[in-house]
Amino acid sequence: MSNANEVVVRYLAAWNEPEPKRRRELVAKAWIDDGTYVDAARVGKGHHDYLRFSWVAGGTADAPLYIKGTDSWSWPATAESSRWSASSTQRPRAADQEGVAMDRRTATTSIAAAAVATLVAAGNRPAAAATRPSFVETDDGARLFHLDWGTGKPVVFTHAWSLNADIWEYQLVELADQGLRCVAYDRRGHGRSSDPGRGYDYDRLADDLAAVIDQLDLRDVTLVAHSMGNGEAVRYLRRHGSARVARLVMLSTVPPRSTSGFSPLISGLKQDRPAFMAQGISAFTGGHPAVSPAMTEWIVAQFMRASPKATIDCMRAIAGGDLRADMQAVTVPTLIAHGDKDVVNPLDMTARKVAELIPGATLKIYEGAPHGLVITHRDRLAQEILTFARG
Repeated sequence: MSNANEVVVRYLAAWNEPEPKRRRELVAKAWIDDGTYVDAARVGKGHHDYLRFSWVAGGTADAPLYIKGTDSWSWPATAESSRWSASSTQRPRAADQEGVAMDRRTATTSIAAAAVATLVAAGNRPAAAATRPSFVETDDGARLFHLDWGTGKPVVFTHAWSLNADIWEYQLVELADQGLRCVAYDRRGHGRSSDPGRGYDYDRLADDLAAVIDQLDLRDVTLVAHSMGNGEAVRYLRRHGSARVARLVMLSTVPPRSTSGFSPLISGLKQDRPAFMAQGISAFTGGHPAVSPAMTEWIVAQFMRASPKATIDCMRAIAGGDLRADMQAVTVPTLIAHGDKDVVNPLDMTARKVAELIPGATLKIYEGAPHGLVITHRDRLAQEILTFARG
């Protein structure tokens, strides 16, 4: 077997594979060259979540030893055996045995803890290195997951309604490669962040954004917002000031003040949320050729990872939003990018009015772009943000 350092590096890389079957194959190979891997299960609640991993380790094929990884930083079974045995028979998945489905994304910190414990048990301590936490905690106890890639001038991303930080994938990769530090977080009740069941108004969401910026001690920030995220961004600037934020990028923005009725949309969410999300994806992508069927499924999956409570309450926040005073109070250089094919937030009702309210704002119209221009025009947008952030 490879040394523990190599195993953990391979395992963590394999764990990021999005396709479940392929991920199981890669993880199996990462841990043992000739053994059988049984998928993991998440057990427990809240801060007491832990992972139960299962491999054939020692024993026999008929009586395998199951290894448990916990958030207590102990993994005693590995200390007793440095050898992994093979099995010719596929073992039952731990998730099936426990009757619990695993959410691999929300379990990231427990995986890391188990990985470190493996290194210690095997006698291979990794070299000390500065690490960035994956969560920040707000003053009301919500835990916000965030991605933090790259070094250099910081760019902070706040996403659209019901999506999460993953929607910024193509901008994050490119901008990090170009020497910027990219931070994208999941709104409370979305993605991997906790779901407190409260706090989905613009004031609280703006304070969450402040928690991310303050706890990561970010300065000279380029703040990039998409759709509903624009409400958080301008409310943040009004409530917390611009001491840490130097520039603002507003994409597919919400209107200064909502006037249309949202009751049918909320009713649709309550009646059949999966169907509502699946049917609404066409308005997001606009049927653009840059969006493949696989990417469409990926976006819908993000929508479905948001809490039902959060999606409805955030919809109500958008419906009742009056951001005129917030927008008029913006004092940092502002770039507004909006698609002329946006049917979710039509250009004339949103971006044009926003540009009139924010002093000195620059409006760029993306021809043929729908609401989801972060995907359909991903390369152009990444370059636009890069140029603006360096300005």
